[in-house]
Amino acid sequence: MLIDAAIRELAENPDRPGVRSIADVRPGYWIYPLRFSRRQERRTLVARPRHLLAFCRYDDEVLVIARLFHERQVLERHLGRAPSEDGRR
Repeated sequence: MLIDAAIRELAENPDRPGVRSIADVRPGYWIYPLRFSRRQERRTLVARPRHLLAFCRYDDEVLVIARLFHERQVLERHLGRAPSEDGRR
């Protein structure tokens, strides 16, 4: 499955081509378009993948997949900024 392939590839190299920061939306988060994994996953029936994985890294060993988005979704609406230390966004 394409999503599984993308997660495996991110686990192997979270700095792979296609990954970009979304620090303006959520500091410490990145997105990865599934279309970059399509070449690796030959069994996919998806002709033009239009989804993005949003993820963060806690350290060199832990990668957390936060959400799966369609490319037309507004990231700010679904991820938003993390609450500040005083609890305000």
